[in-house]
This record gives sequence, structure tokens and C-alpha cells, in this order.
Amino acid sequence: MMRKWMLLALAMAAIPDPGISSNGNSDAAFGVLFPNASCPQAAYALTPCPCDPPQISYYVYSTKLDLSRYAGQFVSLRGEIEAGNCGVNLFRAGKATIVPPISCPCPASSQKVPSGAPDLATTGMCVAGVP
Repeated sequence: MMRKWMLLALAMAAIPDPGISSNGNSDAAFGVLFPNASCPQAAYALTPCPCDPPQISYYVYSTKLDLSRYAGQFVSLRGEIEAGNCGVNLFRAGKATIVPPISCPCPASSQKVPSGAPDLATTGMCVAGVP
């Protein structure tokens, strides 16, 4: 009986936990999650500030979460950063939490927010060129 428990414990230890990177630590990312079709490997992108054009930090996907529930929101993501073929790393999200929006400056050339992101410029939280 003890042998069966040891085998079960070994099998459970060999299964990787979603959201834990290969170095054993969970990676974190923060920003506005919005729909983006520019990377075929992921349906969403993460930008630190909702400005247009967006500065994409990661292309985000998940096999565990329905990311459409978080689109257009400031989110804190836990998961794993992965290499991809899109010029920016991929982020495989294992956990997402909606967080309060932050005030962030947009470059003077920015006037709109990416499609799907909250329009913080009209709320005074992200005005072009002004923090």
C-alpha cells in the first residue's frame, strides 16, 4: 500500500503546474488586456497603458482561462513567459485578476486606445502626453 502512495506522489510531482515556469517560479505581468489578431499564436495582447498605438508587452493566451472575461480591463496575470514567433514574447496565463486602473501617460502622438481597451482618455486617467 505504501508503494502505491509513493508512486502516486511521484506521478503528481512530475505533472507541471499551470502558471509555473520551468525555473519553478510563476511569472507575472500587468496591464490592459485587449483582443489582438496580429499574432497567430495568441488572441490577446497586454499593454502597460491603453494608448494607441499600443506598446505590446506580451501576446497572451490561455488553455485554462476564458480571457474574454478580462478583455478591456487592467489585469494582473500569473503564468509563464514563453518564446514565440511574433516579435514579442508570449504569456501563457494561468491566473488573471482584474485590478483597479492606474493613471499612466500616453505619448503625445497617442490619441486613442486600442480596440477593446477601456477609454481612459475620456475619464482623465490617460490623457495624451499628460500623466
